[in-house]
Amino acid sequence: MKTFLTATSLKKVVLLDYLLESGAWCSTKELAKVIGVTGKSILNYLEEFKQLFKSTDQKIRLFNDHNKNFRIIKEEDFPIYTIYLKFYQASYNYKLIDFMYHNPHQRLADYADSQFTSISTVFRYAKLLKSYFKRYKIQFLPYKLELKGDEINIRSFYYYFYWNSTREMRNNWPFNTETF
Repeated sequence: MKTFLTATSLKKVVLLDYLLESGAWCSTKELAKVIGVTGKSILNYLEEFKQLFKSTDQKIRLFNDHNKNFRIIKEEDFPIYTIYLKFYQASYNYKLIDFMYHNPHQRLADYADSQFTSISTVFRYAKLLKSYFKRYKIQFLPYKLELKGDEINIRSFYYYFYWNSTREMRNNWPFNTETF
């Protein structure tokens, strides 16, 4: 997952983990120290959590004591990975791979334009994917947004990529399914 997350998103995941693991009230100062940011950043991150949690039907909740102390409580059976997936799916590299799948003839410059971002910024993130694709015995050509390798490895990669990133999210499976 680290390959996909920005430093800020990774800090949010660490913050979420910390609050879930502690189970107790944590001060803004304590949280800021744990993840190495300012108290204002903590408040911004927690506001983002509050918005994310709204879609869970109260199965995970953020408690706020006058912006000084915070606590997160989730129902035991709530699958927390659905929250983690939102950070994962918001990342440049997730979006880049998704773009590659849905737009096989487009290049890095096209993706940068679609994200309103410079080519150099997108390329900096795309380079991180080279080692990620090596695991699947696939060569990644960032500027061309091209994958080279055996067809079965590329198909398997996309299958597992979407399998791991669309769980519990209806209508996100990109492949056609046949019923028998």
